[in-house]
Amino acid sequence: MPHPASSTAPPARLRPPQHGRCIARERLFACLDAAVQASGTWIWAPGGFGKSTLAASYATARGLRALWLQLDDDDGQAATLVHHLDQLARLALGRRWREPPPGPDDLRDPAALLAHRLLLLGPRRKAPTGLVLDNLHLADPAALEGLAAALPAWPPGVRLLLVGRDAPPPSLAPLAALRRLVLIDAAALRFDTDETGTLVGMHGRDWDARTLQALCDGWAAAMSLLLAGAGDAGRSGPTSSGTQATAVERLFAHFASDLLQRLTEAQLRTLIAVSHLPSASVGQAVAISGDPHAGALLADLAGRSLFTELRAGDPPRYTMHALLSAALQAHAREHVDPAQGRAWQHRAAALLAEDGQADAAIPRWLDLGAHDVAATALRMQAPAMLAQGRMASLRAWLQALPSSCLDTDPWLAYWLGLAESATQPSAALARLTHAHAALQARGDADGAFACAAAAADAIVFVGDRLAPLRQWLAPLEAGIDAFLAAPRDTGRDLRVLPGLLAAFVQLRPDDPRTPALADLAENLVEQPSAPLQRLLLGTLAFQRLWSGELARLDRILL
Repeated sequence: MPHPASSTAPPARLRPPQHGRCIARERLFACLDAAVQASGTWIWAPGGFGKSTLAASYATARGLRALWLQLDDDDGQAATLVHHLDQLARLALGRRWREPPPGPDDLRDPAALLAHRLLLLGPRRKAPTGLVLDNLHLADPAALEGLAAALPAWPPGVRLLLVGRDAPPPSLAPLAALRRLVLIDAAALRFDTDETGTLVGMHGRDWDARTLQALCDGWAAAMSLLLAGAGDAGRSGPTSSGTQATAVERLFAHFASDLLQRLTEAQLRTLIAVSHLPSASVGQAVAISGDPHAGALLADLAGRSLFTELRAGDPPRYTMHALLSAALQAHAREHVDPAQGRAWQHRAAALLAEDGQADAAIPRWLDLGAHDVAATALRMQAPAMLAQGRMASLRAWLQALPSSCLDTDPWLAYWLGLAESATQPSAALARLTHAHAALQARGDADGAFACAAAAADAIVFVGDRLAPLRQWLAPLEAGIDAFLAAPRDTGRDLRVLPGLLAAFVQLRPDDPRTPALADLAENLVEQPSAPLQRLLLGTLAFQRLWSGELARLDRILL
C-alpha cells in the first residue's frame, strides 16, 4: 500500500500578506473598531477594491495577532477549510492544539463540522487577536452554512474578518439586521477624495485627487495602476473627458496598454511564467522562468503594491493578485506559443509537488491530461487526504481520471470507494467489490483484505440490512490473523477496524478474535481520531454490552 508524502512547511495561503505602500484608511478602521463586540465583519466587493489590504493593514495598525487563511480555487469545501484551520491552529498553538481530524461520519454534515472547528479555535486565542478568512467567494454552500452556524456563538472581542467578492448569504441576514455582523461593501471601500489625495501623494504625483477619484470611481486598483504607470498623464494627471468605459475595462486596458508594455519582453515573460504558481519563493520564480532576476522583479512589484504581496515564511513567498494573474494569462493567450504555456504549467505542477504541495499539483496535471502522473500522486496522497477529511476533493480528482485508470489500478478504485463511503455508501460498495476482485486476482492479500473491511463498513453505513456482510466474512477471516499480528498503524487501523469489527460482532461474536478486535478499537478511543468514528464506537459498545463487560462499557461511554 502506498504511503503519504511527508509534510512540509505551511503554504503561503496561511500567511498574512505584507503589503508595500498602502495608506492607513482611518475612516474604515473606525468602522472596524466599532464592530469589536460584533460576531464578525463581512468585507465584500469586486476584485481590486482593497479588501485584503484593509484587513491586513488594520491588523497591523491595531496590533492584532491575526491568523490568516486565503482560500485558493480548490479550497472551498468545508472539509478542506477544516484541514487548513487545523494547520493554522497548529501554527498558533503547537502541541496545545490536539483536535482530531474528521472521520467519515463527521463528513456527513460538513457544515456542522466546520462550525465546530471554528468555535474550538476562537476561544483558544488570547486577545488582542483575530481570524481573517480571505477569498470567501470560493467557499461552497456547506462551508458558508457552517460559518453561519458558528457566527452567533463566536466569542466577543475575537476579531473575525470575512473577506470576499460576494455579499453574505441569506442565512446571515438576521445577524446583519441585528448588527452582530457588520458589513463593509464596495460603496464603503471606494476611496473618497481625501484618501485619493493621500494615495496621490504617496506616489509622488501632483494630480488633482477629485478628478482621479471620479475617473476611477474610487476603485483602488485602477487608481494605483494609473499612478504607477503615469504615462503621458505623469505631469498633469488623467482627465475624465471622453471616458465611457467601465472601471473594469479601464483597468484591463491599462494593463494591456501601459503597465505591461512598460516591462521589457524578458520581464513580461518572467511574470507570465510565475503567474502559473499560486505563490512563489524566489527559487521557484527563478526555476519556472529561467530568469535569475525574477526575485528582484517580484520584490519591486511588491514594494510598489502593484498587485503582488510578500508573505512571511521560510522561505518568504510572493503572491500575485488574481487580477494581475488574469491579465498576464490573457496576454499570454494572445502572444505566447501554447506549447510554451503548457510547458510552464507542467513545470509549475512539478515545482508544487517538489515543495510538498501535491494537492495543488494534482488538478494541474489533470487539466494537462497527465493522468499517469496524477494517478501516481493520488495513490500517494489519498491516505493523508482521507485522514484530513478531504474526501470531496479526493473523490472529484479520482473521478476526473479516465475510467481506464480505475479499471486497471484497483488501489485507485479502493481509495475512491473510501472517499465515497460517507456520502454514497451504495456506490462505494459496488466500487469496493470490483476493487476487491481485482486485488484478489493479483494475489494482493493486503489490498483484498482492506477492500473487504471497507466494503463491510459501507454495508453498515447503508444500514437497511446486514445480511450482505456474510459474503465478506471469508476474506475478512483470511486476513484477520495477519492484521492482528502486524505492527499497529493508526491510519490503517481506523480504515480497517470499523468494518472488520462490525462484521465479527454481528456474525462471529463468540469468535476468540472478536474481543481482540474490540481491544484494539478500545485502544483507538485514546487516539485523537477515534472519538469521531461513531460507527467504530457504536460497534465496540455493542460488543462490550454483549460480553457483559459493563465496567469497560462505562469507561468507553465516559
